Amino acid sequence: MQTTTFYSYHALSQQAFWPGILRYVIIGIGITLIAGYFIVRLRDRNLTKYRDLLIIIELIVLLTIGIQARDVQANRSALKNSQAVTTLLTSIAKNQHLKTSQVYASDKSVYSGLLIQLNRNRKQTYVITVDPNGKSYQLNRTHLVSDHVTYIED
Repeated sequence: MQTTTFYSYHALSQQAFWPGILRYVIIGIGITLIAGYFIVRLRDRNLTKYRDLLIIIELIVLLTIGIQARDVQANRSALKNSQAVTTLLTSIAKNQHLKTSQVYASDKSVYSGLLIQLNRNRKQTYVITVDPNGKSYQLNRTHLVSDHVTYIED
């Protein structure tokens, strides 16, 4: 049995914003502290015994920070996609004379074939066709194969 998931406008617009900024701040502080510590420790001629171990540990920490930076980029891309869907849902709600809370999307990114559901109670489902420029769209009425639908509100 196949379940279709629809995301509300609220769920798409409430993407985590502050965790992303906090992650940038932590990465910046971490890089600064490691660089400063690395420079101070390499100048100290008395600590040659553990210098190689210190370099290995610092390289591992820098690799971890690099992985975190990659994750930040992926989150930024996901946020852009969600913002595109919320813009689309706002436009659909305005054109259909509905509240944004009555419009649902089946995915977190905009593409032709995306399912849009209006009026959750009446279950009006549409498939969207987006022009290549992303400047306009067309709604065509469709029917779901399965009545098993999950709504994600927040």
